[in-house]
Amino acid sequence: MNIDTRDERFSFVREMMNTTFPALSPFEERCLGVIELPRERRRSTWNKRLFDVLDAAAANAGEHQQLIDYMSGFEHRWERPVWSADSLDQLARFVELLPLARFTFSPDHNHKDADLVALSKDPMMRHVHTLQLDCNKGRAPGMRALAESEHLSDLVALDIGGHKLHIDALEALCQGVSFDKLATLSISSASLGGKGGVALATSEAFLNLETLHLNENKLGAKGITALANSKIVHGLGTLSIEHNNVGVGGAKALAQSDGLSSLSHLQIGENLSMKAAGLEHLVQSDSLRGLRTLNLSRSALKEDRVSALASATFDQLASMDLSSCMIDDDALALLYRSGAFDHLAYLNLRHNHLTMASMTTLSELVSRQPIYIILSSNDLDRDSLDSRVVA
Repeated sequence: MNIDTRDERFSFVREMMNTTFPALSPFEERCLGVIELPRERRRSTWNKRLFDVLDAAAANAGEHQQLIDYMSGFEHRWERPVWSADSLDQLARFVELLPLARFTFSPDHNHKDADLVALSKDPMMRHVHTLQLDCNKGRAPGMRALAESEHLSDLVALDIGGHKLHIDALEALCQGVSFDKLATLSISSASLGGKGGVALATSEAFLNLETLHLNENKLGAKGITALANSKIVHGLGTLSIEHNNVGVGGAKALAQSDGLSSLSHLQIGENLSMKAAGLEHLVQSDSLRGLRTLNLSRSALKEDRVSALASATFDQLASMDLSSCMIDDDALALLYRSGAFDHLAYLNLRHNHLTMASMTTLSELVSRQPIYIILSSNDLDRDSLDSRVVA
């Protein structure tokens, strides 16, 4: 439903919102109900401003029902500097005024088990479809409470990374019964280790995932292999496992996994232990032929690894990130001649060792296909670059 906020019926909205923040952006004025402003404006003043608008609309429900319907269709982000029962009371006011809205709840850091238990018991959480608990300190009791909460059965995205997640806490979470609708799970920078990877792999709680982020977890070949052979990866569209010491064995397991045939996006950068043999397994994998994006950033693509990448058999790949890979002019020319870039619409070559000697290769590439290339932080003269190459 489109609303023209210039319509006289909504003049009270503009006046009320401009009283709090005179410099209202066109986006804010157009959307009215979306809480996606810079952090310093996501606090109580902004919340009060939305409450005032909604209260005014609710008081004139007959005339302004269209406004309430419009705002109910948005994703509302509920981010508080410190989580408390009061923050959920205010969320309850939003729910009362916007019963059809979807909410992202992102309490602040450092909450412990008692906070998570209280959170899991609050009926207001049934209106939250994205829960961000990164950098919190929950152990097994808190994670078990979340996993068993009847109020989180509609949760579609969960982020609990950013801090060390002890194995007992992860195992408690993995025994959850609340996550049938969960499509996105993010547990990055949590020091899971190989045991954590195995715990996730053997869990029956996360069988409907579409996106899985496990960056910086020291999973190693053991954890990666367990995940590659598990039910949890079946149906995944996006898998992000950067900086995990994947190793040759882990790369081979991914390449041979029957569960990754639907994978479209793979982020596996900063895994130096994968070596050329591991990279070759990946890029020649029949199971991964459907990849659309591949991120190998910070992978130190020296001569043997460049040759491995040049043997890639991807025919649907549209985006490749090779930033900070130590690629020089000869390596770029080899990759171009091999056909590794043939289907790309996006190529990130930022922060490599390219010089103006690569201009012939780059010019040929952009002449042959429409492609967006990032070349910043290379030894290139921007004034001399082909106008079709993005620097």
